[in-house]
Amino acid sequence: MRTLLVLGVLAAAALPALAQSPAPSEAQKRRQHVPYVRAATDCVAAVVRRDDGFDGAVAYDSFQSLINRAVSICSQSISVMISAHDAIYGFGGQAFYTGPYLTDLERAVRVRLASQIASSRVNAERTAAERQANEERERAERQARLEKEKAEREAAAAHAEAQRIEAETRAKAARAERTELLEKTRDLIRTKTLACIGKEGATMLLTDEKAEVVAKAAMIFCQSDIDALVKVTTELAENESGGLSDRSMVRKIAEDRVRDVVTAYVIRSRGDLIGKNLKEQQAPAKPAESSRNSPTL
Repeated sequence: MRTLLVLGVLAAAALPALAQSPAPSEAQKRRQHVPYVRAATDCVAAVVRRDDGFDGAVAYDSFQSLINRAVSICSQSISVMISAHDAIYGFGGQAFYTGPYLTDLERAVRVRLASQIASSRVNAERTAAERQANEERERAERQARLEKEKAEREAAAAHAEAQRIEAETRAKAARAERTELLEKTRDLIRTKTLACIGKEGATMLLTDEKAEVVAKAAMIFCQSDIDALVKVTTELAENESGGLSDRSMVRKIAEDRVRDVVTAYVIRSRGDLIGKNLKEQQAPAKPAESSRNSPTL
């Protein structure tokens, strides 16, 4: 600021001397005016550099908005430059400012701030590279995390499936083993039950009673064996279904099945007995045995 004031004072003091001395050449006038131009441009460049939008202007390669703000701040140095131009050339200071000066101002500012612009670009490139590296690292970490989670889910699902298959296999083997045991037990109890039915119903086989009535009557006398057969038949059905059936319904089916087995046994036994009697009735009588001392001999 002091420099600008000094230049302004010198410019004002030089006016009378210029009026009395021979007219200077264009080159001399230019040399006299250049310090004022440089002072104004230096002010603008300094303000632009301090502007918070400097790095953004470098990134977009556009300084015009910053220069416009700087021109307002540097109005005093620009006014001195205009006054010096009028004093040196006699007129045209404002025209010089709005014309050649503003036209060349951005280039001049760029020249003065070349190193700062280069440094800003380097910093921006480094920041961009670091940001890109961070983004790539985060993306890689996220992808690795997702793949790990996927692998863990697949491993857990595979383990669960293996456990399910193993449990199913064990349960199936256990059911098969229990089925085999229950079938053997059922066969033994059925044999004992039918023997009891045969014994208790033998006297009713040749009566006129229906097979169902004979079977029901015989079952009453063999109730403990019937209950045991119904129980093991129910357990066998439940074991085959995996215990998912209605127990009362399964027992009803087992009771019906046992009653059908007993009735079929009665029918078959009655048929066997009737067939045996018919054979005995149809067999020819055996001749009487001859005496060893037959008179015909």
